[in-house]
Amino acid sequence: MSRRLLGSVITLAVGSGLAQLVMLAFAPLLSRLYTPADYACQTVFLTIVGTVLPFVCAKYEVAIVVAGTERHAVALRTLSLRIAIGVSMALAAIVVVLRQPIETLVHGEALGRWLYAVPVAVLMGAVALIDRHMANRCGEYAVISRFLLLQALLSCALNLALGWQGMGADGLLVANVVSVTIGTAWLSWRMRSLYSGGSPPKTWSLRAVARKYRSFPLYNASSSVLDSLTLALPVFFLARLTDSDTVGQYGFLMRFAQAPLALVSGAVTQVHLKHVADMVRAGVPVRPYLARITAILAGLVAVPTLCAMLWGGPLFAWTFGQRWQTAGEYLAILMPSLALQFVVSTLSPTCGATGNNRVAALWKALSFVVTLGMFLAVAPLLDTRALLWAIASTNVALYVLYYLAIWYAAGRPRGNT
Repeated sequence: MSRRLLGSVITLAVGSGLAQLVMLAFAPLLSRLYTPADYACQTVFLTIVGTVLPFVCAKYEVAIVVAGTERHAVALRTLSLRIAIGVSMALAAIVVVLRQPIETLVHGEALGRWLYAVPVAVLMGAVALIDRHMANRCGEYAVISRFLLLQALLSCALNLALGWQGMGADGLLVANVVSVTIGTAWLSWRMRSLYSGGSPPKTWSLRAVARKYRSFPLYNASSSVLDSLTLALPVFFLARLTDSDTVGQYGFLMRFAQAPLALVSGAVTQVHLKHVADMVRAGVPVRPYLARITAILAGLVAVPTLCAMLWGGPLFAWTFGQRWQTAGEYLAILMPSLALQFVVSTLSPTCGATGNNRVAALWKALSFVVTLGMFLAVAPLLDTRALLWAIASTNVALYVLYYLAIWYAAGRPRGNT
C-alpha cells in the first residue's frame, strides 16, 4: 500500500473512527432510554430509506470518481442531483397516494406520519452521497471525515436529549432526519468552491455524459435495486413473522455491532475505489493489491468475530443492559457471515472501477433470487434463531461467490474512461 493511499485511509479512518466511537460511547445510554419497540420503528424507517437510497441517483454519483475529465465529473454531479430530486418527488407522490398499502407491505403501521419523512431522508442522503463522491475524487478526505463526525455528534446528542424527554420512537426518528439534514447542508457548503466556477452544464452535455457512463445505471443502478431489496428482506420478514421486540433486537445489533466494522470499511471503500480506478488507468495489475488488502481486512475482523461468537450475549447484556442480551445472542449467530460480508463488500467497488459492472450485477441478481427463495421457502417454518442460522448460511455462500467474482473482475479490467 503506497504512502499516499495509506495517508488517505488514515484520514478517513480517523473521521469514521471518531464518528463510530461517538455512537458506541452513547449507545449504553441510549439503550437504557429507548426500548426494543422504539428501535423497531427506527429500523423499519431506515430500512425503507436504505432500500431506495442506493439507486436514487441511478449510480451516476459513483461515476464521478472514475470520470475521465473534471468537466465530466461536474456534469455527472449535476446529472446525479437532478435524478435524485426527480426520484424523491416521485417517491413523495407514491407515499401520499399509497400510504396504506406501503404500511401493510412493510408492516410499518407504527411509523404513522413518519412515512412522509422518507422522501426527505432519501433526498438528503442522496445529496450527501454525491458530495462525498466528489470530495473523494478531489482527495478532500478531511472534509468527509468531518462530515461523518458532525453527523454522529448531532444524531447522538439529539437522541440523548429527546430520550430524556421520553419521546420514544419519535425521538429516534427526529434525531435521524435532523442530523442528516444539517450534516448534508454543511457538506454541501464546504464543497461549494468546487461548483462555483464556470457555467452550469448544458442539457445536451448532460445527455452526452449520461450516454458515455450509461453502464452505471444499466448495471450498477439496476442491480442496486436488487441489492437494497436483498438487504431489506430480513427486516421485512422479521416484521411480518415476529413481534416488534424481535425486530428491535435485530435492528439494534445491526446498528451498533457493525459500528467497529464500519470504522474500517467506510474509510477503505472510498479510497479503494479511487485507487483501483487509478491503477486501471495506469495499466497496473490489480490482483496483487487486492490479495494484500483482503488479507489485511480478514486479519482485522478475525478477533471481533471470535469474541462475538463466544460472548455475544453476555457482552451485550453488560454493555447495553439486560434487555439487550437477546441481541447479543443473535449476533453470535450472524457474526461469521457479517465478517465475510464486511471484507467482500469493502472490496466490491473493484467491479465498478475495473469496468466490470455486469459481473456485480449478475451476482446481485442471483443474491436476491436465492435470498428471497430462502425466505419464502423456510421462513414461515422456522423460529427466530433457526431463521437467523438460515440467513447466516445463505450469506456465507453468496459472499464467497461474490469474492470470486471480484477476483475475476480485478484480473480483467475494461476501463471506464
